[in-house]
Amino acid sequence: MQIKRKRTNRRVPLISIFLIGCIIFFSSTLLGLIVFSRTSPTTIDEGSSDDLPVIKFYLYPLELFPSFWGPEAKCDFSKVKERKHDGFIFALEAMKRHPWRTAHPEESMIAFVPISPDLMARGGCPGLREDAMLEELRNAIHKSSIFPKKRHVFIAHDWKAYSIATKVHASLKPASIWAKMEERQDCMTSIPYSTNYGTYMSMRNPNEWHLPNPAKLGSDRVYSVHMVASQGVRNFKIRPGFEDRVALFTSDGGSMKDSFIVTPYGTHVLRLEKLLEYELRRCKDVTDTDRCVSQDGFPSRIDTQVAQEKSNFTLALRGDSLGSDRWVQGMTAGTALIHVIEDEKAYDWLPFPCTIPWKDILLSIQQDEYRKDPVGSVQKVVSSVSEKRLLQLQKLSFYYSADIDWAAYHSRVLENFLRESYFVPCKLFSAVNNYPSDIPLHQQNWCAPRIPDEYESF
Repeated sequence: MQIKRKRTNRRVPLISIFLIGCIIFFSSTLLGLIVFSRTSPTTIDEGSSDDLPVIKFYLYPLELFPSFWGPEAKCDFSKVKERKHDGFIFALEAMKRHPWRTAHPEESMIAFVPISPDLMARGGCPGLREDAMLEELRNAIHKSSIFPKKRHVFIAHDWKAYSIATKVHASLKPASIWAKMEERQDCMTSIPYSTNYGTYMSMRNPNEWHLPNPAKLGSDRVYSVHMVASQGVRNFKIRPGFEDRVALFTSDGGSMKDSFIVTPYGTHVLRLEKLLEYELRRCKDVTDTDRCVSQDGFPSRIDTQVAQEKSNFTLALRGDSLGSDRWVQGMTAGTALIHVIEDEKAYDWLPFPCTIPWKDILLSIQQDEYRKDPVGSVQKVVSSVSEKRLLQLQKLSFYYSADIDWAAYHSRVLENFLRESYFVPCKLFSAVNNYPSDIPLHQQNWCAPRIPDEYESF
């Protein structure tokens, strides 16, 4: 008997395979657009050791800016003008021989403009007029083959430089990315405050240097909580943002055992005392550091850092803005950080949120609780931290200090700065270059800060 084979319809599986292939193709294409539909059609190299994007950059030749560089330059970069806002020179030093730097503008993903509004604002460029500086800038980008096709980033961190920087920002539009002090918004990013270690080991401050001792971890340090700060009073009123500092020094919370909490004597103290109509307690000597007014120029900036290295915690209170350099100085000294927060906006200013998991490494006190009892609320947080947890926080401060300190061993600041400058939303740049709409930084796939596995086990 001849058996008839049943004819199999092979068109169905072929169609299914075709449809599945289409779905995979379009899904991967869409995902690629979501992740990297940023500011440049340049292919992103993800071959870095930490699996984060590699950002090829072009550094404009210094000779294009003769007012800043060269034999006829009017600017002097050899000395530190403002310790907290000295990031420009560190960035340039890091860029010189960095492997991400390219000599070919068209191969770059972003360009860096080597001018410093910060130095100009602090008197470091005597005789240099703003219009002359801006003319040099316009000439440089007019001859450029990549303007405005590539983002052009410049640093103006010092609040005193904002007037000059606003004009630079306008001259570089639509490709301008302004690296500021604490702001992160459309076409603007931020870099960290300069650390004392960066400043005093740069050899640009004659006879002012500080070499830290190897870190001592755990609670067996000299001081418990560290906080050194001026007071803010203007027109017989406490300046907005300084209320927490004033509350700490004027509350009746009793002694803060083993603390280093002082406010140096100066006109700011006299103004506050006039407003309060009584005198704040004067420190007896350099060994008395329990919420008092220090005298005779103590502590200097170096004294402050040395004391921080001997402290378990840094109480990082804000001033005119949400942040200050206390966060970065405290991390480089290996302390656990405590900050006072009113709401979630207190985290917005912190640098490089795509790299540093700030909420995991900061201890927080709600502002209303702090205002009721500054001393008690701080002591409550300190007493709640176990030895094991303190050791973890100290080690995390040291680990992430490489992300915010230009002078740290194997510093990662430049890489963080370049990535954020490349990925931060900039509507005008995207519109001019016909790129898709910008995605908020925290929603981008590469922006996923996490604690390394070796620190999770604590």
